[in-house]
Amino acid sequence: MYLFQPFFGCNSMVMKNLANYHRWVGDKSRTILQDLSEHEFQQNLGPILGSTKSKVVHICSALLRCFSLVKLEIKFFDLSIEGGFVQAVDKLSQEELIELWRNLDQQLVFEIQNNLEGTVAVPRNDGESFCMMKNDFYLQYILHTVYHRGQLNYCFKALNKPGVEGDYLYYFDELDTSVDENLQPLPF
Repeated sequence: MYLFQPFFGCNSMVMKNLANYHRWVGDKSRTILQDLSEHEFQQNLGPILGSTKSKVVHICSALLRCFSLVKLEIKFFDLSIEGGFVQAVDKLSQEELIELWRNLDQQLVFEIQNNLEGTVAVPRNDGESFCMMKNDFYLQYILHTVYHRGQLNYCFKALNKPGVEGDYLYYFDELDTSVDENLQPLPF
C-alpha cells in the first residue's frame, strides 16, 4: 500500500479556508435551488445535463460515501443504509435534499477544522484499497463538488435562472479582509 505524503501538502489553514469557501458557495447554490419549482428541480434538461435533482443527489451521495469511508457517525443520516446512498437520497424531497446537502457541508467543515489527522482506506473497483491522508481525502470531495456545482450552474442557465458567482476570490472579497500595511512576508 502506497501513501503519498507531499512535501508541504495542503496545510490546515488552507484546508480550513477551502472548507469555509465550500460551504459559502454551496449556500449560494442552495439558495437558487430553494427558488426552483418542483417541476424545474426534477425536469430532465437533456441527455448530458440530466436533472438538477440528479446533480444534488450525486453531490449528497458522494459526501455520504466520504463520511462512510472515514467511519464517521452522523446524526442526520443513517450511513449503514441497505441498497446504497443514491437510492435512499433519490427518494428525498427537494427540501429534504437541500437540507441534507447543507448538513453534509456543515459536517465537512467541522471535520476539516477538527479532524484532519490520520489516513483513510479508499477501496478500488478490484476490491483492493489504497491509503490517503485525511486532508487529501477531504480535499478530493471539495474538488469533486466544485465540478458538480459547475454542472448545476449549467442547469440553472438551462432553466433561465442566475448562476452562482463562486470564484474563490469572491469568497475572500466578501470577508472582512482589510490589508495590514505592516505585514511582512516570511523569509524562506
